[in-house]
Amino acid sequence: MCLQVLIVDLQEGLDLCLPAFLNKRHMGGMFVVALVSRLIGELHRKPECIIVLGADLAKHAKILDRWDCGQEGLPVFKKLLLGLRPGLVLQAEDDGVNDAFVGSHLSTPFGCARIGSLPIVIAPNRNGFALDSIISVLTAFRYAWYNGAKKREMERMPLMYKLIAIDIDDTLINDDKEVTPATQKALEQAVEKGVIVTLATGRAYASAQKIARQTGLNVPIITYQGALIKNLMDEEVLFERFVPKEAAHKLLDFCLERNLHLQTYVDDKLSAREDNEKLRGYCELNRTPYSIEPDFRAMMDKPTPKLLIIDDPAYLDEIAPELKELLGPDVHITKSKPHFLEIMHREGTKGHALGFLARHFGCELSETIGVGDSWNDREMLLEAGLGVAMGNATPQLKEIADYVTASNNEDGVKQVIDRFILNPISEAKE
Repeated sequence: MCLQVLIVDLQEGLDLCLPAFLNKRHMGGMFVVALVSRLIGELHRKPECIIVLGADLAKHAKILDRWDCGQEGLPVFKKLLLGLRPGLVLQAEDDGVNDAFVGSHLSTPFGCARIGSLPIVIAPNRNGFALDSIISVLTAFRYAWYNGAKKREMERMPLMYKLIAIDIDDTLINDDKEVTPATQKALEQAVEKGVIVTLATGRAYASAQKIARQTGLNVPIITYQGALIKNLMDEEVLFERFVPKEAAHKLLDFCLERNLHLQTYVDDKLSAREDNEKLRGYCELNRTPYSIEPDFRAMMDKPTPKLLIIDDPAYLDEIAPELKELLGPDVHITKSKPHFLEIMHREGTKGHALGFLARHFGCELSETIGVGDSWNDREMLLEAGLGVAMGNATPQLKEIADYVTASNNEDGVKQVIDRFILNPISEAKE
């Protein structure tokens, strides 16, 4: 990348051996230099940098007479020049150019101004500004310009996401519990493009895998809020965390004392200590079979990825802090729905699971997207490179999201895939 430089010698008589000097320093391919004695009519060259030599700052009137006032931006430069003093740097924006100049340790005082985004270096006295000093300025500016150009190029380039993790209920599926044809097509197009599409749900694996297979996915999926990651192809367990037994027994005692409904999952099967309306409503919602275990205490000794309490939303909010103190730091407590309070191992979060899958597939977290609607998606949205809340998401989740899409009844997931995967544009986190 050659830097286009315009050197204006206001005193004229500059030794025109600069190109040869650059070649001698093996820098000829780094710069395209134009040596002129005035600026009028020269901006058609579209330089990236202008160096003005012989600018006697004590005689501004003589200098300003040489500038074309009709050129856009020059009146701004004139104003800056009038207030310029040797060694003073005036810049409209900081892109590292100023630091690069200061770091060059020039013995000759100089100033820097801008016409728009065009840096202009002003040497007060050409007589003390040797070729070495010019080379120092050129080298310092080229370094900053090159890095700045690369940075701007990267900012213009859309980030290519490699993995998207999508919640199921109220996110992937609509209120009719269906994946719409439009969303299904978007999922298929993302897979065809080479993007890893997975699900991240609080559901049991047995329930989640049905939807995953219906949508044609064949990758590991995140279940039980992140406590279990299992491969759809061969059902290999890649990651698994269980609720600590001591915490499980404490939780059971708490629920028995307050007559709260508690259910557990052992070997991917749902069990409760009694049949009631809360249990039946839950199983109807998720189309999950269940069993009643009279000796429910014994179930607390068996490995379980999740324990779940069902009750009034306000009451669950009231007891959640108590449970956090009772059960300690080795558990993670969250809500997937207002009336579902879920307890997992402390590493049983969707965010932790997303990080695990990113490493498994060789992705950076910055190359991942997390999409959800409820507070149990919080860790995933914070961990993902792009955290997306559905239009129907809780207000608290929308506050932490990088982007809010349409609702689950308006193909919100499809819109995310269209915008950030199929037709990506450069997006900055707000």
